[in-house]
Amino acid sequence: MVKYIITLLIISTISSFAQLDKSTYYSFGESLYSEVLALPFDSEDSSRVVVLAKTAAEAINFTKVTDGDNFGKYSGIYSLQVKFQNSHGIIKERIKLVDTVYFDNYEDTQSKSIFLEASSEVILSNSKYSISFEFDIKQNSSSNTLTEEIDLNKKEILYSPILLNTNREDVYTKLDPFLLNNTISFDAKGSKVIIPALEIEEANYTFKISKQKKVDNTPLDWEEKNSVEGICNIINDIDIEFESKFSDVKFNLVRNSDYSALDFNLPKEKILPGIYKLEILKNNEPFQTFSFNIRWHNRPISMNNLDYAIELLKYVADEKTIISLLESDNMSSEFLSWWKSKDPTPFTPFNEAIQQYYSRVDYAFFSFKTISESDGALTDRGKVFILKAFPAKVEEAFENNQTLIKWQYDNIKKEYVFELIKAGDYRLVEINNL
Repeated sequence: MVKYIITLLIISTISSFAQLDKSTYYSFGESLYSEVLALPFDSEDSSRVVVLAKTAAEAINFTKVTDGDNFGKYSGIYSLQVKFQNSHGIIKERIKLVDTVYFDNYEDTQSKSIFLEASSEVILSNSKYSISFEFDIKQNSSSNTLTEEIDLNKKEILYSPILLNTNREDVYTKLDPFLLNNTISFDAKGSKVIIPALEIEEANYTFKISKQKKVDNTPLDWEEKNSVEGICNIINDIDIEFESKFSDVKFNLVRNSDYSALDFNLPKEKILPGIYKLEILKNNEPFQTFSFNIRWHNRPISMNNLDYAIELLKYVADEKTIISLLESDNMSSEFLSWWKSKDPTPFTPFNEAIQQYYSRVDYAFFSFKTISESDGALTDRGKVFILKAFPAKVEEAFENNQTLIKWQYDNIKKEYVFELIKAGDYRLVEINNL
C-alpha cells in the first residue's frame, strides 16, 4: 500500500522537458572569460584601456524572489572587481562592476551557455600592468580570478586587434566581441577583425594569417590551409566604444571622431582551430604582427574520444560503416568525410550536424545514466533523445501496474512510451501516432 501511494505521488504531467536536465554535471567549457584592450588615446603619458568580462550563469548564486515586481523570478548579483597593478606592485586603479540580474526560469540559472557580460573603460598612466579579474561566484568553482598582462609603454601605430562576431561584412556598429580570451570561435558564422590606430598613413595594407600550430587537445584533424591573405580596408574619422550594459556587451564604431582603423573579414571557409600569427603588411612590406586563436569552445565532450564518437554513430549508420571507420588508418579524415554529406554548410569546415548530434550524446550520457547503465546515451531514452531531441511534452503515468514515461513530439506527431523496468531503467515499449 505504501509503495502504491508513493507511486501515485509521482504521477504528473510536465510541460517542459527541462526539469529532467542534469546538465549541471558537465560543462562545455570555461565559465569565466576576460579581455583587455588598449584603444587609441591622444595623450603621450597615458593610455585608454577597456576591460571586458563574461560569466556563465551557472557560476553565479541565484535566489528565488518572494515579493515585489519580480516575484517568482530568480535573482542573482553579478559582481566583478578589476584591479590594475603596475610593474612596481602598486595598485593604480580598481573598478567594481555590480548589477542585479533576473531570470524567469530556474533552468536558465544553471545554464553554461547563457553569459552575463560587462565592460568598463579606464585611463591609465603608461606602465606595464598586471590586471586581475576577481569574480564573485559560487564557492565550488575552481577559481574565481583571471589575470591579464598589458604593456602600455609600447606605442605601436596599430593597437590590439578586436575580434568580432558577425555575418554582415558591411556593418560596423552593434557588433558582438567574441570575448573568448583573444579567440575566435570555430563555430562562428562570420568574423570581423578591426585594428584601431591613432592615425593610419594612406597606403596599401594587406593581411596574412598563418597557423603556427594546431590545438593540442582535439582528436580531429581538418585539411590544413597554411595561410590566408587579403586586403585591409582603411576607416578614418572614427572612435571605438563598448556598451557597458550587462548581458549585452556590444562594439560600436563611432563616426566623425579622431581615430582610424584597419578592417577585414576572415573567410568562413578557412577558419580552422589553431594558434595563428596575424601579419599586417604595408605596401607589401612587413608592418606589424599579432597573434590570436581559433578554438571550438563548445565542442561536445563525447568528441574527446574519437573511437567513442564513432561507436555512437550506431543510431545513424550501419555496422559496416562503423567498423570501417574504426579500422581506418586515417580515422579523423574518414569520420569528417562521412559527416560532410549531412553538413548544412558544406563550404565551411565547421559542421553543425556534428555539433548537434554529439551535444545530444553528451546530454543523454549524463541525463539517462542508471545504476546498471553508466552511459545514458546507450539507453532507450538516450537513443530517442539523440535522434529526436527534446520532446514538446513529458508525462509520467501509472497504468496497469506499470510506471510509464511518455514523450510527445508534436512536430512528427509521435508519442514514445517508456516503461520502468528496474532501478531507473526505462525500456521503450510503444510508439504511438498522435
